[in-house]
Amino acid sequence: MKKKKSKYTLITCGAGYIGSHISHLLEKKKVKLLIIDDLSTGKKSFIPKKTKFIKIDLLNKKRENILKKYLKGIKSCKYISPTYPYKLKNSSYWLFSVNCQFRDDLITFLKKKNISTAVHFVPLPLNYLYKKYKKGKLENAYKNWKKIVSLPFFPDLESKNINYIIKCLKTFDEKLIRKYEAI
Repeated sequence: MKKKKSKYTLITCGAGYIGSHISHLLEKKKVKLLIIDDLSTGKKSFIPKKTKFIKIDLLNKKRENILKKYLKGIKSCKYISPTYPYKLKNSSYWLFSVNCQFRDDLITFLKKKNISTAVHFVPLPLNYLYKKYKKGKLENAYKNWKKIVSLPFFPDLESKNINYIIKCLKTFDEKLIRKYEAI
């Protein structure tokens, strides 16, 4: 006799707003669900009652440790600072970005050191769908956008790589200090 396999549909972040709504819709269609969530932005009470649930926060813990290293490592920098007042609790830590008024130079410098970067926050008028909006009305958005750069930030980023990135950030910062504050 052949044993029936139990098949589940996996939903990550199923305790959040969108995930929980999808879960309830699928449950009504008699789909067996497995939800994995860290409950950082959602609530267990949002999950359908008959659904299998696993709370997982391992990746967030790894990201939290990476974030702590970055914040401590760049604390003394004068020209590089965290984009946000990062909180170490109740966050999903999906990216780490810094402000630097010499963003493009920083990106080029890090690229030469084999460190990948990204620019995530692009002002809407640069998106094709929003071209009709005038740049002048969003002056602060453009000003801030030209300073923000995202750094490598994934759970398996090794300590030696984090330390190397921090060392490169500090080197860049020191070059700026020598260049702009030389007497």
